[in-house]
Amino acid sequence: MTEDERVDAGLDDYNPDEVPPATDPLPPDEATPPDVRQSTVYQEEQAEIRREEAAGEIWEPSPDNPYPPTRYDDE
Repeated sequence: MTEDERVDAGLDDYNPDEVPPATDPLPPDEATPPDVRQSTVYQEEQAEIRREEAAGEIWEPSPDNPYPPTRYDDE
């Protein structure tokens, strides 16, 4: 049974061959997608995370302390 026949018979909701791709194609002048890790915004956020970890403001959950930190002290 072809996909169109399955849809016509009510067995499938749609023909997967007729669904557009989930992502847009890259522009013709770009061979590969840009690496987000090289962006200034990403690097600034990583620096902020490292600063908060060093200050003890954020940490990995553990069995003794499984909850994330609260932000009540920031107000």
